[in-house]
Amino acid sequence: MKGQPPEEVLDQRLALADAQLVIAREYGFRNWAELKRRVELARRIEHIEPHRGFAAALAALDAGDVDRLRSLIAADPSLVHARTNLEPPYGYFSGATLLHHVAGNPGRDKPLPPNIVDIARVLLDAGADVNARTLGPNGGDTMGLLVTGKQASDMGVTGSLMDLLVEHGAGLDLTRDDALDGSLANHSPAAAEKMIELGAKADVLAAAALGRMDLLRGFFYRDGRLLSRPRRHGKAMPERDAIGLALLYAYVREQRQAVDFLLEKDGNWEVIGVNNGTALHRAAWNGDLAMVKRLVAKGADTSNRANPFNSTPLSWAQH
Repeated sequence: MKGQPPEEVLDQRLALADAQLVIAREYGFRNWAELKRRVELARRIEHIEPHRGFAAALAALDAGDVDRLRSLIAADPSLVHARTNLEPPYGYFSGATLLHHVAGNPGRDKPLPPNIVDIARVLLDAGADVNARTLGPNGGDTMGLLVTGKQASDMGVTGSLMDLLVEHGAGLDLTRDDALDGSLANHSPAAAEKMIELGAKADVLAAAALGRMDLLRGFFYRDGRLLSRPRRHGKAMPERDAIGLALLYAYVREQRQAVDFLLEKDGNWEVIGVNNGTALHRAAWNGDLAMVKRLVAKGADTSNRANPFNSTPLSWAQH
């Protein structure tokens, strides 16, 4: 219908599929199936009946009180399958079970107890479903929440929790080209390191984000060209894009040595990655004048608006 006069468009009969697509796009969905799934999830969450013992069990979990949690579950084994009905729902964490809470993602403004691995073991031994998913949009299982969680990584418990979840049958795909991306983009370096230990392949992006100079230098020829390009979406990334994205990862993760190393290369400094901005946007956001000057000297575009917010680095600095 593009290019047709309005009167001709109005005279045409609109197929049901076309009408559904228009409605879906109007609400920000790519297609009708996505909108339908969102509505179905919302209805499922809405009809969750709060378990009368859930709050007490969660309080025991947060306090690290293993004996209390074990006692509550013994009195009512259905607790390990109960789901939250948060008001209002917390996005991807809606409909979470107790086991989902051990990942510390989201943080809920509460620190994980030091014995969170023991807490998780109590839940799993009592029959908690290690592969159950939360019900919100982009919901995930406990492993998915854990490997993208900052809190557990900062506490140093990610590796032990991952081992425990795998022991109880959790899935962990280490073969994907982007297996480490979620961890690195969500400030969970401990998860990325653990996955490398378990067999995931570290590419130049992971090496930069983790500050692994031993690996990072090995990805480049002596003349500065990239020896091995990372693959995403089934194809190798352009060399300059890969270097630019590696720099962005390194900068966000505060890997200064990696940043210095990569800025000497021929990278595309306009690449968007973590938090939907370029390295210059991030430096401006951080108020890092020294980094801003270095990037501008390398040719970074101060007027770049190619991001979901249609905003320049200056607007990020003023935000």
